[in-house]
Amino acid sequence: MPPQELKAILAGGLERYTEHTIVDARILLQQLESFQTEGYPQTLEEHELGLAAVAAPIRALEGQAMAALTGLSEAGLISAARQSSQPDWP
Repeated sequence: MPPQELKAILAGGLERYTEHTIVDARILLQQLESFQTEGYPQTLEEHELGLAAVAAPIRALEGQAMAALTGLSEAGLISAARQSSQPDWP
């Protein structure tokens, strides 16, 4: 997403869906940066309580993202995975 487009979105404010929703633009920008580094984003109850999600870009041969694949799970399953086999998740 072009920086100008992101700025315009953030200027409009961020809507809170649950108590876990990131509504601080500074924190959201940090998350977006970490997603760039990790190569995929994940959420835990940010949009709906009890729901966790992870997404991965599908890239064209030139490297540009052309689509995304998203997986959803019960938040409890992801929380358990974080504690046991995924200690690098935030």
